[in-house]
Amino acid sequence: MYVVDSQDALYAIAQDTLTAPETLDMLAQEKSDVMVRRCVAINPAASPLTLELLASDKSTRVRHGVAQNPSTPPDLLMDLSKDKDAPVRRAVASNPSTPPDALVSLAGDVTWTIRQLVAENPNTRSSTLAKLGGDKSHKVRQAVANNSNTSSYVLEVLTSDEYPSVRQEAHRQLTAQSTMGIE
Repeated sequence: MYVVDSQDALYAIAQDTLTAPETLDMLAQEKSDVMVRRCVAINPAASPLTLELLASDKSTRVRHGVAQNPSTPPDLLMDLSKDKDAPVRRAVASNPSTPPDALVSLAGDVTWTIRQLVAENPNTRSSTLAKLGGDKSHKVRQAVANNSNTSSYVLEVLTSDEYPSVRQEAHRQLTAQSTMGIE
């Protein structure tokens, strides 16, 4: 057990990627301090079991930390994609480790910023991007146009979008794809 003389030192230990997983597990069980649990939740060195414990924490801040951690196992990210709190779903949508199936679910979220993050995620499938290409938010459509996984067909459609920024991005991506020989 660590003996520390300040909360800041405890937070530093909880965030340190060199802290032993057993210590992180112990700190994750610190019920009286949400910030200690959050620091463990964002630590890529936290074990899958520790992240599983924290994924069901009552604190949105802690679950958000697990959702943004690139070491969070795919099954936990899938569960967190259904979280009641938008900041947690937003973190899942932006996590580069989020599995495509979770992104499909998040593509239907009521919050446009979450749909935008799905459109920006490099793991988003072309079929999901095709659906998001018809989104009511021009910012989501612009993110679709910017994603290298977007099909040339969807990009062609977006070159006629009512918003100039979407049209411009679609043209840019089509040019990039043709330069690389992608159809």
